[in-house]
Amino acid sequence: TEPQGRLAVLDEPHNLEEFPPRAMTGYKTHFEGHGEFCVSASSDGVTPSYTIWKAFDKTVNGLGWHDQNVPYTDGVYSGTQSLAGISGEWITLKLPYKINLKSVAIAPRSGNTLSQRSAGSGVILGSNDGNNWDQLHSFSGLTATDYEFTNINNIIAPGYYKTIAIVVTELVGKPPTINITSLNISEIKFFGTREQGQSVLHDGQLT
Repeated sequence: TEPQGRLAVLDEPHNLEEFPPRAMTGYKTHFEGHGEFCVSASSDGVTPSYTIWKAFDKTVNGLGWHDQNVPYTDGVYSGTQSLAGISGEWITLKLPYKINLKSVAIAPRSGNTLSQRSAGSGVILGSNDGNNWDQLHSFSGLTATDYEFTNINNIIAPGYYKTIAIVVTELVGKPPTINITSLNISEIKFFGTREQGQSVLHDGQLT
């Protein structure tokens, strides 16, 4: 006659945060109070100086994510890479917990044509197993200014995800303005809220 039940209390909701919280120092970086963040991409840099994790090293106008051999014909992706069926070079950040993504900030390298090599159009994806992806947002017509972040706001993600990806389908620079064929992003920031947890006070018989 006694009910079987479970008593739990939701933790305090999280505020908006930046991810990763501090500068990454390698492909995998552990942050105290958070856990391990991991970066992967469809292609790495042309030299050890250009490596994908430097897109998250908090250095605007740093070398960042760059591969001059990536094929963008007239600024539009023409290679063989894809993620979730979307053609384009991609980069992912795996977090130690799930987040609900709210916005993204992308900074180009500066000088000459470098700012034109940043992401102009693309898709933002989320996954919890690295295989199945949900489309969180698509963007197009982005511009790039030296030393400045371009913000992608008003992302309405349908849930919380442990891995966030950006697939770049077009570059900023396209003919007739300029013909750019290689991708180069100096810095990326993700903003969102962590999944709210719960504290179990009792798990068993309750009267």
